[in-house]
Amino acid sequence: MTGFTGENGADKGNNPATAKIFPGLLASFLWIFLFFFLQIVCSVIALVIAIFTSGPLEEFLQNPQVIAQDMSIIALPIIWSLVVANGITLGILMLYLSRHGRLDHIHFNNWSKLGFGATMGIGIAVIAAALAFNFIYSTYIIPGVELQADLKLLFDAIPKTAFNAILLFVMVALLAPILEEFLFRGLLQNALAHRMPVYAAIVISAAIFSLAHVNWFAPQVEFYIFPPIFILGAAFGYLYHLTQSLRVCILLHLLNNSAALALSQFAESASGI
Repeated sequence: MTGFTGENGADKGNNPATAKIFPGLLASFLWIFLFFFLQIVCSVIALVIAIFTSGPLEEFLQNPQVIAQDMSIIALPIIWSLVVANGITLGILMLYLSRHGRLDHIHFNNWSKLGFGATMGIGIAVIAAALAFNFIYSTYIIPGVELQADLKLLFDAIPKTAFNAILLFVMVALLAPILEEFLFRGLLQNALAHRMPVYAAIVISAAIFSLAHVNWFAPQVEFYIFPPIFILGAAFGYLYHLTQSLRVCILLHLLNNSAALALSQFAESASGI
């Protein structure tokens, strides 16, 4: 079985002008930096607007930290800011990738080389194994730990309306998985695979993918989230290697996030009965 782009140090695309230089490692990291930079900028703008429109300025100046941490005030603006930031990033990224055959180089324009049945079977098996590890990790290794608890608090504080549910779905189940697969598999993993064995590229890109999900702005950074997210990232990376299709990884990532969001909303509804 041949590997995906970059396994032997050269891209197998059709454009000789970009075959040896795309995707580049520096460019891949710059896109990831832009991804987070826009999220931070849009979040700060949203927080400022939310805080200054939530009540008298004097009240905020007296208790800035308390108000800035009030989820009832900041939750929905943060969700909006992430949707806007990710939408802008995805739009710019697609303009960049649509030129010079770049989408072909990262294997976005093709489905799996393994065939539908084999792809679905392997995909389900690999993702199921990653989810099984997450269950064992949160049940037996660190019992009772809630992965991405800060994100759950944010979701729980959003007013329960149909429009907000759609907004949350767009952010969690559409924009996030699409962008993450383009950035961490299509660009970063490919760029790393130009310079090292493919499985090392999978491990390193999965590690960076996991670190990207750590809340570095929390009062106490919770590194316990690293192992389960790393395993999930490695699972997507391995699928990308086997199928040579970014579409397959995006589709499975969409399904994974959709299921996780649906289960979290169902659990919340059940607990309120």
